[in-house]
Amino acid sequence: MKKTRAHKLAAAAKECAEQFSNPDRAQNHAKEEFHIGVITPLGESSALVTYNKTPSGKKAAAWFYWLNVPHRNDQPDTRDKGQWRYFFVTYSHLAGMDIVARTLHQIEQHNFPLNWDEERR
Repeated sequence: MKKTRAHKLAAAAKECAEQFSNPDRAQNHAKEEFHIGVITPLGESSALVTYNKTPSGKKAAAWFYWLNVPHRNDQPDTRDKGQWRYFFVTYSHLAGMDIVARTLHQIEQHNFPLNWDEERR
């Protein structure tokens, strides 16, 4: 992961912890505070951030993903412009992503031979 993007990830993870540590936040009945446990990069555009929650001692996991800013003609250098977004992962997310992974694999198997389709004509 590029240095600038890694720094932006750390800042986003910290901001997330601060937002969820708000004692007045809805659903924060136990007045928990979130503290960054481990940031695990999963490539250039995603990461898993685990949080330790006090006073409960529980943990939480958030999947962070990078969204690029669309290229604009008046801003030619937008390669590393974007932002980290996140959501807290549940088992239903993982089950859904398993289906997405299998479907994408099937699509790649279908599409790959089509790269030579014009040459066969």
